[in-house]
Amino acid sequence: MRKILVWILCLAVMAGIAFGVSRVAGSFHISRKKQLREEGIEKLQAGDPSGALTSFEEALAAAGADDKKFNIDVLSYRAEAEMLLDDFEAADHSWDLIMEQGGNAISGRYMKSFCQSRLGNKDQAVALYREALGMETGGKKSPGYEEALIEAGAACMEAADYDGAKALYEEALKDGGDNKRFESRVYSQMGLCQMAEEDYEGAADSFAQGYDRLITSYNAGTGASLEQAAQAITQENAADWQLLKELAFHQAAVCEYEQDYEGAKSRFETYLQVFGDDEAVQHEIDFLKTRMR
Repeated sequence: MRKILVWILCLAVMAGIAFGVSRVAGSFHISRKKQLREEGIEKLQAGDPSGALTSFEEALAAAGADDKKFNIDVLSYRAEAEMLLDDFEAADHSWDLIMEQGGNAISGRYMKSFCQSRLGNKDQAVALYREALGMETGGKKSPGYEEALIEAGAACMEAADYDGAKALYEEALKDGGDNKRFESRVYSQMGLCQMAEEDYEGAADSFAQGYDRLITSYNAGTGASLEQAAQAITQENAADWQLLKELAFHQAAVCEYEQDYEGAKSRFETYLQVFGDDEAVQHEIDFLKTRMR
């Protein structure tokens, strides 16, 4: 899931920031650096971030230090490749360079927050997220906001700072506008936090809220079954499909923790019917059968 989120985040940020080269020149120097840039993008799209990284480094060397627009664009792609390689220290540095050369300061901070979260630096991640959030104007959030929030909250959870995580999620839900898919992700994370605190009733409610917001964003209708939800969302919407799977699993798990073994077994069986064979889910079903004897 994290790989999918990194990929989607990279695409969203690149589309939002929309850096590019404004002129076309005919010299060998210009064409060479652009050729290297295109080679890097092709390698990224082909699933070769290591090769892409090499091409982007060569493009930056060919451009020189003064071509800031081009460098910002290529550095953004370089950061994408580094993130796909899980080299978040390098990606964090790339975002520093992007901002130094005049790139989007708000998105840059969100992306650095994302990187610091993945590095396990909870305090830095939260500070960067809040700094970027404080720079927003006009009500609309800059690219990178959603993933920075999710990852900063996850970093808090990994550090057992559940109050800190819930505070971030609650603030985001208050200020979330009408983005049901985003709210669904936040509720899913909130539920995991409540599970960690053994607040199973609260977790069940959060997962239900997340499920409802996700399926209604696809016009499945409030209260739609998992089968109906899967038909509406489909696997083509990879991130939301994965979120649906996670919410379905967590709703079953909450039933188990609340000792509703019949309900948990029924939910896990439906999960297998909708999503196919899953060893972990089958193990849960087998375990629940022993509890129901």
